[in-house]
Amino acid sequence: MGADITCSDYDGRTALHLAACEGQVDAARLLIAAGCELQPKDRWSNTPLDDARREKRAEIIALLGTGTPIKQQTARAVQVNKAA
Repeated sequence: MGADITCSDYDGRTALHLAACEGQVDAARLLIAAGCELQPKDRWSNTPLDDARREKRAEIIALLGTGTPIKQQTARAVQVNKAA
């Protein structure tokens, strides 16, 4: 049993939205590796990438701005961390 990573709050904001706003790179990587949606829109039609850009979170922008290959990069990073 685990948390539902697709849940959103009353504003439609997901865990990835919050991680992007706060610059929580490790949390964002974990959510992505777990298969979260990369471009969910909140009630203002903002995606996590939009939020990261607004808050000037460079690492998150780089992470989300790379597109589809991000899952592969993140999955490899998670595997490396587990091996350590």
